[in-house]
Amino acid sequence: MNNSSVPFCSYRLTGLALGLLLSLSACATVPGRGSTARWHEEVVLHNAKRVIVERSQTVDPRGLREIGQGPPLSEETLVFTLPDGKKVRWHADFGRGYEDNLSPLVLDIVDGTPYLVTYPTRCHAYNKWGRPNPPYVYFRYGGRRWRRIGLNAVPPISREANLLIGGYRSWEPQLTAAQRNAEYLSADEIQKLHQQMSPDTLYLRRIMRKPIKGGPVGGCPDYSSPRYMRPIAPHPIDPKS
Repeated sequence: MNNSSVPFCSYRLTGLALGLLLSLSACATVPGRGSTARWHEEVVLHNAKRVIVERSQTVDPRGLREIGQGPPLSEETLVFTLPDGKKVRWHADFGRGYEDNLSPLVLDIVDGTPYLVTYPTRCHAYNKWGRPNPPYVYFRYGGRRWRRIGLNAVPPISREANLLIGGYRSWEPQLTAAQRNAEYLSADEIQKLHQQMSPDTLYLRRIMRKPIKGGPVGGCPDYSSPRYMRPIAPHPIDPKS
């Protein structure tokens, strides 16, 4: 798949954390929707077969953010083609309300059926999706739509994140000129980038099958608790005894 007609954009990195904060410096603008970056990645499936996926991220210049932060992410898409030629699209929206706030980690295809592993990028999203532990939200594609499934319904799939965690915006400053100008980011290059991430993000790079203590599990308050009327800062702090 050739994406030479869709040039990569230039972004600056603001940090890699649970939400993988993103900020924009320049790109083509779509009126009323902000700027969109599009790129291609090579994905290795559980059976060693490879597929090229097209991804995009759009920011909202009117979105809420702290002073000094760039426009927040508003939507993300992923498009790929099945062996039978059928094109499949996944989409997530981002915000501080009831949006999905899900970012993809693993795409796999088992017996012709696509599966997607995602993670909630914000604490209110982690609570919205039921505080899963391990902290992932799984989807299976069928009947022209993605449906959420439980861990027990997930067949043997890739255990390593095979999609660029956080998307191209987080990593562009660290890519070489050759990588930026290539038709796609190779699977080997993606894994090398992931190895640069903090040990605290191991649960993003390697899909866990058993409950964990880190990440959003230990870092996100349970807003359904009577102590929390709504997810606003500062969080209640218990007085010292």
